[in-house]
Amino acid sequence: MECEKDPEFYVFLPKELLDTAVDQWPLTSSGCLGHTYSVVLCCSDRIDYPTASIGGWQRYWKRHENAAGQTARDVFIECDGRDMSAVMSAIKTIEASSDAIGLHLINAPSAETLDLIAEELWIVGLPLMLWGRCDEVKINNAQALDTILQKKSLNELAETLKAERYQSRNPGNTPECHIGHHLSLLRDNPLLIYPLSA
Repeated sequence: MECEKDPEFYVFLPKELLDTAVDQWPLTSSGCLGHTYSVVLCCSDRIDYPTASIGGWQRYWKRHENAAGQTARDVFIECDGRDMSAVMSAIKTIEASSDAIGLHLINAPSAETLDLIAEELWIVGLPLMLWGRCDEVKINNAQALDTILQKKSLNELAETLKAERYQSRNPGNTPECHIGHHLSLLRDNPLLIYPLSA
C-alpha cells in the first residue's frame, strides 16, 4: 500500500543546534533523509517561552495558513544572516507588514548569530525562516534561495526543498556548488504537539 503523500519529518532541536544538517542524516537505504522526505525544523525552546510570545506565534501562523496558496517569495523578507542590524530591520518590516511571515537569510549566519536570530524570532513569534548552511564562493546563496522561494506556493515549500535536496545527488552537484546540500527550513507550527523528551 502506498501513501498518497510522502510523510513530512519534523525535527525538534534547541536553538543552538538549529544549523544541524538534519536533511543530510543518512538513511539505511541509499540517500539521506532530506533526499527522500520533506524535512522541517521546529525549535524545542519555543515551549519554554513566556505566553506573551505565543499569541504572536499563533497570529503569524494563522497568516501562514491564509497565505498557503501564495508564492513563498511573497511572504518572506530577505536579510543578511551575518548582520544582526539587518535582521532586526527585516523583523520590524515583517511586524509592520500585513502579509510577511518569515525571514530568508541570504548569507549563512554564524552559530552565534543564528542563536541571536532565533531568540528574536521567538520574542516576536515568527514561525518561518529559510537559510543555507554555507558560505562557499561557488554558491550564490541569495540567488539560489530566491529561485527556490519563487518556484511554488508556500504550502509546497517543504516539498520544493526536498526536490532541491534530491537534485544535489546528481553528479557534479557537489556541496561546493549546489545549495541542495545546505538547505534549512524552520517551520514552527504552534499546533504541533511537542515531544516532552527526546
